[in-house]
Amino acid sequence: MDKKPVLPIIFGIPGLEIEKEWADFFQKVSPFGFILFARNLKEPKQIMRLVQQFHEVCDREDLAILIDEEGGRVQRLPQPNWKRYPSARSLVEDGGTEEKIQQRIHQNYWQLGKGLKELGITVDAAPVADLLIPDAHDVIGDRAFASDPQDVAAFARACANGLGEAGVIPTVKHLPGYGRAAVDPHEELPIVRETEDFLKKSDFLPFQMLADLPWGMTSHLLFPELDDKWPATLSKKIISDIIRDWIGFKGVLVTDCLFMKALSGTMPERIQRCLEVGCDLALHSHGELADLEKAVVGMQPISDLSWERWEKSLDWVNEKTNS
Repeated sequence: MDKKPVLPIIFGIPGLEIEKEWADFFQKVSPFGFILFARNLKEPKQIMRLVQQFHEVCDREDLAILIDEEGGRVQRLPQPNWKRYPSARSLVEDGGTEEKIQQRIHQNYWQLGKGLKELGITVDAAPVADLLIPDAHDVIGDRAFASDPQDVAAFARACANGLGEAGVIPTVKHLPGYGRAAVDPHEELPIVRETEDFLKKSDFLPFQMLADLPWGMTSHLLFPELDDKWPATLSKKIISDIIRDWIGFKGVLVTDCLFMKALSGTMPERIQRCLEVGCDLALHSHGELADLEKAVVGMQPISDLSWERWEKSLDWVNEKTNS
């Protein structure tokens, strides 16, 4: 690991460049990486310059640069400089054999990934492996490929392979399953009351079939049959017994945005809890500089195990790129 301690947190910044006070802070604390949103993105040269700034202030080549670029409703890169990519669901609905659909998905995300790679972006928060549940909240909706777990796993793998072959690390989400949410976790806590046995045969199953992927993102859902107190992101039982054990996911586990109203407690409390229960990385996507400073108080450097998972994810994408 780099001699300078790296903290297990990913930060977002407010604008198109890093202001000096922010740069001084990042230089001092060395976050694991950064996530880009529409507020950070204007045109190619500006984005590449910003990414270079991130590397310079942290003095690390192995800095993770994330974006949430799925296609459809979830696209950060602005038009007209970038193509508008279709949603996951529409890629399936265009029809054809399953093989043809997988080829279409693969090509779509390979092309999307090439665009990200050219900008210096190294991790994409895709594919969505949540089930399409007709009567659930539209927070997932057409972001899901399909309703059948086997189909979802096959299509999500095609997405992941396309990104990987373009040189970008995919992030399967939202572990252990988001599709059944009846409310938007950005606004309140979704509660999924199905039994563990039912969920293992449905919502959780695609993730088990994709457990070898290099990165995964947690969901802010409460599963009372599994843990009646803590939502998945903050649940030791769900992360340990379901995500790591039953699903078998061994990759880098990053939280979904910790600012969502589905979670309770202060931001430092959320960060401390998610890291204590087994997440590798906390996602602190926005806030004033003072908020970022509070977030890292008392934070320990990233663990050797988490760093090993990161290095394996780099090996994964290198193998895909060179295959």
